[in-house]
Amino acid sequence: MEEVFKMDINRDGKLSKLEVTGPLLEDFDKFDLNKDGFITKEELGEEPKPKGERPERGSGERPPRR
Repeated sequence: MEEVFKMDINRDGKLSKLEVTGPLLEDFDKFDLNKDGFITKEELGEEPKPKGERPERGSGERPPRR
């Protein structure tokens, strides 16, 4: 995470869209959890998990032991 915050040009402890590049800029709104226009270290640690369907499980029965 410290590597990411090397982009914090004005050293205010948060990242704005003007400071970030690459994938972080592309997904900025996903990381800006409180929608204040900045990404903090706390927000990076609380990144939402990808949403998607869980893999289907079997019928719940275990396969026979060998």
